[in-house]
Amino acid sequence: MPQAYALPVGNNAGLYALTEEHDAIRAAIREIAEREIAPYAAEVDAESRYPVEAQKALTA
Repeated sequence: MPQAYALPVGNNAGLYALTEEHDAIRAAIREIAEREIAPYAAEVDAESRYPVEAQKALTA
């Protein structure tokens, strides 16, 4: 029977660790999403429409 290997878990695990640059990009995108996309998410879902707000926020 093949032996199972333990896989790293989390953001600080060797091969899968994010660089400081990746962390900064991730934080910037999260800030944009929380500020400019999240306020419209329920409305977009309820109306089953294309999220123009998200497109504007992410292409600015």
